[in-house]
Amino acid sequence: MKHAITSIIAAAALFALCGCASTSVSDTPAQNAGAEIKTPKLNKRMFYKNGKFDAEAAKQAYIDMMQRLGYPVSENLRKNMWATDFGLGDFPAVGMGGIFWVHDNSKNGLFGHEILLLPNQMLVEHYHVPAAGLPAKWEC
Repeated sequence: MKHAITSIIAAAALFALCGCASTSVSDTPAQNAGAEIKTPKLNKRMFYKNGKFDAEAAKQAYIDMMQRLGYPVSENLRKNMWATDFGLGDFPAVGMGGIFWVHDNSKNGLFGHEILLLPNQMLVEHYHVPAAGLPAKWEC
């Protein structure tokens, strides 16, 4: 188990390093000297249609933010990312997007997840519980 966790952490670190290395300073507005990144004022109307959460609008907001920051947005990320408002109806304040990189349904319960938050957005406190005969997930 310890070896599996160490391997996942090492893979995540390598992914992070490779992702950073592939983006040049000239392509990253946040790293340019004196650059100011404008972020739009978010409101509920942007993310709800007829009172229902619009996950596609939320995902687009994350993609727009990543592009403004010069973060590489792959087709895999576009295709497989998800977004939630946790059923609370206030996505600009409480929500999360992400993509699963590792989802091990074995007895180890490992879980690698890139979590996305918009400016001033918070993630609800939560925990993982055992389910379907599997242990609670370990996040990395």
